[in-house]
Amino acid sequence: MIKSGLTLLVLMWGIAFADETLTGAQIKELLVGNTSYGEARKGWQAIRYMNENGSLVQNRVDGGRIVEGTWSIDGNQLCWGFDRTRTNCGTLAKSGDQYKILNNGKKLIYTIKTIKPGNAEKM
Repeated sequence: MIKSGLTLLVLMWGIAFADETLTGAQIKELLVGNTSYGEARKGWQAIRYMNENGSLVQNRVDGGRIVEGTWSIDGNQLCWGFDRTRTNCGTLAKSGDQYKILNNGKKLIYTIKTIKPGNAEKM
């Protein structure tokens, strides 16, 4: 009885802390028209603003390099590209009070740590 109760507790704990993958509509509602603050898996930090017209502005905090690009939503994936480079796509998963962008739903690309309404940085 103790073993089955412990197994149930472990299963419930795993479900309670599992990441929630967002739908395309949820991604759009969360990010479009808002400013996000995050960190890439390589450690650099950035501020991003996703405009409703499909344009994207990113400011890398470490060097103040501002780049412009585009974004789109393909199914349940967020896609983006800068300076005519290749387009990256990933799923967005809520993890606690942060959001993780994952390549193929597995490999971490970027972590969104904070989101502020509107164009908070006037980018």
